[in-house]
Order: sequence, then C-alpha cells, then structure tokens
Amino acid sequence: MLNHQAIAISSPTEFSPEAAAEREIFQRQSIQSMLVVPMTHSDKVVGSLGVEVVRGSKTWTQDDINLLKLVGELIAIGWARHKAEEALLAQDSQSKDTQTSTSGGDEAILTADDLAVMPAAWVAELHQAAIEVDSDRIVQLIEQIPDCHVALIEGLTHWVHNFCFDEIIELIESIN
Repeated sequence: MLNHQAIAISSPTEFSPEAAAEREIFQRQSIQSMLVVPMTHSDKVVGSLGVEVVRGSKTWTQDDINLLKLVGELIAIGWARHKAEEALLAQDSQSKDTQTSTSGGDEAILTADDLAVMPAAWVAELHQAAIEVDSDRIVQLIEQIPDCHVALIEGLTHWVHNFCFDEIIELIESIN
C-alpha cells in the first residue's frame, strides 16, 4: 500500500498458501472479493480505502481501481483541508495579533498589481499551494515576501486564515 499500489482480490482462492490467515478472515466474514487503494495527498499515503463484496465475486477492472483511487484522493484532500483549518484556528486562538488588510473589516483586497512584485515562479508556487489547499506552504511563501509589501502580506494572510484559497486562485488566474 505504501508503494501507491492497489490491492485487488477477486476470489479467496487467489491467496497464496502463506496467506492462510488472510484467507480465513475472508471466509469468516463471507468476503468474496476486495479492492483496497491508497488514499494519497501531496504524494504521501495518508490512509487506505477499500470495498468488499460478500455476494458473488467481482473481477476488478482498471476503471474500478481508478474510481476508488479518485474517491480516496477526494477524501484525503478533504481530510488535509480539515487539518489545515484546525491548525489555522488553533494558531488564531493563540495569536492576538491578527494581520488583515480589510475593506470595512470583512475582506482582503488584493489586485494583480500587488502580485506583480513577486517573481513568476513564486506566483506559480503560490497558485499550486492554493489548489492543493496547502496552508503551511502558503504561509512559508508569505514569509518570503519583502516587508515593504505590507498589503500583499496582510491580504494573503487574511485569506489563508479565513480559508479563502479560492480567492488566491482567482487572483492568480486573473493575471494569466
């Protein structure tokens, strides 16, 4: 599983003699077929997702494997986003100094001109981190912004702390 490979068992008879314990589990639980895929996020295995068939057997196709992998990746992304949100909330509750660039106190206002001060490679990395909902990487990128660009620092910080990854994506895509 850690090598990003799916495990597809179409019948308990596929188990080798060395896997007698696994075959016994299948029989005890009336499992006829099983498909397990790794759940990955940022090229790391963060869990697994499986399907078992107890009535009849199933020969797993590549489409079956791809679909279950997709579902696993969606769950992993949701889980990573949830972890990022929890981390940001914990950080907010510990920090009394909130940096925001606001209009009426509600929303950060950034323009393409604000981003133009940063190198294209940095902007591309920010875009990818926002797509992946990678708040840790975005915070690292914000730390690379020169201190003289206060509006950009405060605006991006506000968006990350308020989980507005879509705002970051839209801003970057508006300049491309």
